[in-house]
Amino acid sequence: MSEKTNIDLQELATTELQDAAYVVVQFDVTSSGIVRNLEFIMTNPEDDSRLRRMARERINITPFRPRLENGQPIATEDVKMVYTFQE
Repeated sequence: MSEKTNIDLQELATTELQDAAYVVVQFDVTSSGIVRNLEFIMTNPEDDSRLRRMARERINITPFRPRLENGQPIATEDVKMVYTFQE
């Protein structure tokens, strides 16, 4: 599985990923690095619950570092990532 950030969703559908298995997620990261408000924006193949489960498990075990502003951790909203899977 691999990850991408700074996603252009329209570009994603027309790239080499169009035939890959992937999940696009959006979430917030708290100032302590905890993921909140996880949303599944897109899956390929569509509505693949197995891919969603695998992405959720990966996100739950991934330590996220909060963004720093003036040396202080702050919450970040609407982080988008793509998780790709090999079948």
